Amino acid sequence: MGDDIWEWDPVYKEVTHLLDGYPFINNLTVYKDVLFFTATSNQYLYKIDLRTKEVELVIEKPIEQVSRQGAYLYVRLEDPERGPGEWLVVYTVEDMAEVKAVQDIENVNFYGPSNVYTNNNEPLNVKHSAPNFTDIVDLAVFSPTQFISIKYVHLARIFQSQDYIWYKRFLVAFQTQATTEYYFYDEQTEELTFIIGGTTFKSINSDNRLLYFVEEFSVRVYDFEDKRMIETITFNMSVYNLHIINHYMYFLSGNDNLYRYHKSYDAPVLAI
Repeated sequence: MGDDIWEWDPVYKEVTHLLDGYPFINNLTVYKDVLFFTATSNQYLYKIDLRTKEVELVIEKPIEQVSRQGAYLYVRLEDPERGPGEWLVVYTVEDMAEVKAVQDIENVNFYGPSNVYTNNNEPLNVKHSAPNFTDIVDLAVFSPTQFISIKYVHLARIFQSQDYIWYKRFLVAFQTQATTEYYFYDEQTEELTFIIGGTTFKSINSDNRLLYFVEEFSVRVYDFEDKRMIETITFNMSVYNLHIINHYMYFLSGNDNLYRYHKSYDAPVLAI
């Protein structure tokens, strides 16, 4: 969280100051020329026009999380007017018209025309739905004799088979009686492959065939095509908020400095 928003061009190494004067900025997400963000101690939802730099208050309620996929904006919040508990509200991003409000939804992975997520009422099911949480089906149902619940789901790849059917591959973190265990699931073969157990990670990300498991000062890399852990990259700094863009790692460290790393580098390079 901070009081300013900056724009960085990784090609030309140019930094542009977009906004200041809004404390506790968080939850940035972009749609065309509009940037949504939460700010102030109340974490209200705002948007800034990236062309005119005009700022507008969008939702005057405390927001916990904001995501955008396609033409939809997903806002997670507690709203006593709707009822007790946490709500995930779907809006059309162009006009902020409410589409649907749902509860007990966790681990949402947004992609293209669909969502992959878990439901608190069915702790071992991975669900698939349309972007507005209609047309819901079970993508996978796991054994209650082996696992207690699903803690985390990360959609890693979507691919089309030779018979033109789209399949998903995703990481699943299960809670067992003793620990947390990480597996990789292939929807086409229904194969569940064990990756690692007995540890927890700060975050997980992926590119086209690799999973990145973030620890305090290192990143473990797993090849889900070959089904093996291929390396552990250790840094002389802490790692958090890792993103993978065009095979480059971008992460924060220290006093929220942004670093860039590629396997051809000797060490991470300070970006901002």
